Amino acid sequence: MNLLIGAKESVAFVGKSGCGKSTALQLVLRFYTASSGQVLLDENDIEELNLRWLRRQIGYVGQLPTLFSGTVRSNILLGNEGATEDEVIAAAKAANAHDFIMGFTNGYDTDIGTGGNLMSGGQKQRIAIARAIVKNPKILILDEATAALDNESERIVQAALDELQRKQPRTTLVVAHRLVTVKNCTKICVLDKGGVKELGSHEELIAQKGLYYDLWKKQGASDE
Repeated sequence: MNLLIGAKESVAFVGKSGCGKSTALQLVLRFYTASSGQVLLDENDIEELNLRWLRRQIGYVGQLPTLFSGTVRSNILLGNEGATEDEVIAAAKAANAHDFIMGFTNGYDTDIGTGGNLMSGGQKQRIAIARAIVKNPKILILDEATAALDNESERIVQAALDELQRKQPRTTLVVAHRLVTVKNCTKICVLDKGGVKELGSHEELIAQKGLYYDLWKKQGASDE
């Protein structure tokens, strides 16, 4: 696999299940060590960078978020303990979480229960996205971050993330099964059998009528 990602680009990884989408992102996070080749960040081998420093530069949201006992506010602040109240609220609004939070009796001071068991899956996911946003990371990694949301919530959150990228561009790496959620990315990287098979914008890949075009015909067009 060989791929160059420019600063502040939004790059989506798509392809069939098991093609290596999440693994590629987990190499960037150093959850795995590459057995050969290199992962470079600003021309530095990622393995030689201080791990704590590296992860401070990255905001990560997975498909199944981890929340902790405490309040809504304390969970968002885990992304940035020095964030102001305005920054916490702005992050929650960007994640489409503010309205449902304010619907709770105690708002941001609401206790979410052990592991967030007093919240729905979609609510937990939006809190996790707010936690990543309030960190204001240089790199934002979204590994099927909207997969737990219903279609309408996913559409709203995705629109908020697109708007955030427009206002505050940052390097954003996205894994998604639903192609309609990534059609606005700068680049879409189509993986198959361990390598990059196609690379380009949504319009460029549709025009190629290759793997992405076939995936879009089967799924994306009907979703849209």
